[in-house]
Amino acid sequence: MKALLLAVAKKYKFPLSEADLADLPEPRTLGGNEIEGILVRALRVFELQGEPKRPLKEILADVFKDVRPSAHAQKMEYMDWIAVKECTDARFLPPRFRDVPPAEVERNIQERRRFV
Repeated sequence: MKALLLAVAKKYKFPLSEADLADLPEPRTLGGNEIEGILVRALRVFELQGEPKRPLKEILADVFKDVRPSAHAQKMEYMDWIAVKECTDARFLPPRFRDVPPAEVERNIQERRRFV
């Protein structure tokens, strides 16, 4: 999750460093859209605050406390497994998916299909 946070932050030119992520809860299942929303909200709070500015690390921790996981978590899981199945280059897979045998990938897809 931290790598995704840093990647999205870079996209938005958000001044985020690994040190700002040190105390965030792990593991947390969040999709890219949720992470993007978290960072946009934190950036808004950071930019609109007066001087002296609160540390970004504190603002991010506060925003995380208020985050509610998507109501479509099962659907998102299903989409993740479909993406794993379709991926032809293991370098693009997150570590937790890299060594999953094809039969297990298919089993996970079938288990989650009813949520779509």
